[in-house]
Amino acid sequence: MRYSGVNEAEIASKVNELKTYEKRITNSESALKRMGSCPIKSCSKHHAPVEGPETVNKSQYENSILSPNPPVISPISFDFCLTNHAFQPVPPKKAAKNQPNNTASQIETSNKFSQLMEIDESVEVPKIHVPSINLKIVADYNLTLQEINRNFPKTLNKLDCGYIRITPDSFNDRGKITDYLDKNKKEYVLSEAPENRPLKIVIKGLPKDHNKEHISRELEENNFKVLRISQFRNFRLKTFHPIFQV
Repeated sequence: MRYSGVNEAEIASKVNELKTYEKRITNSESALKRMGSCPIKSCSKHHAPVEGPETVNKSQYENSILSPNPPVISPISFDFCLTNHAFQPVPPKKAAKNQPNNTASQIETSNKFSQLMEIDESVEVPKIHVPSINLKIVADYNLTLQEINRNFPKTLNKLDCGYIRITPDSFNDRGKITDYLDKNKKEYVLSEAPENRPLKIVIKGLPKDHNKEHISRELEENNFKVLRISQFRNFRLKTFHPIFQV
């Protein structure tokens, strides 16, 4: 390769490859030496035929596996023996590996969603909503909230539009909290449950000076119960908007 002008890097690579093959050959020869005599019993090169008791002598079995000190078979003769008997060694990388005999688990074919068919969709679980209590903020409101949280730890408190919105865990707790607020003369406003709250609608496109009594009368004639009608205002300009909330 040097005479043909190959660079030193490629030469070094081939030298390392050659050393790898030489190491494999050395390991293979050591393995053959440890194996002992030829494993093929019908091999006439390494196993002499036994004719009878009268022919038994030391020289007859000196190459046999019955010999106490069997000779070391050279790799060349052993390879020749295997070749003559149509046996080809398989490289370790291509040899079949012993697979563990694992019993495959039984596949479940049951329908995991069968319980969904048993659900009665017509029955709805009612959602219990406890209306909140809107406590007016005063100087000692924190002491009031501490006392409520001490007696009702599941109560939630949140600031909302200038009030402390107290949300009890149950209707029973709500009644006890209102009793406590009445006893201590605290001002509060009770919220209505969503199912009890009135429906709010907005009417646009009417004149600003439209009479609210006419709107109420026309709605009541169509079987609507009107509780209150208010008109939106512009507080900065002190004027009314053509928008009515019913």
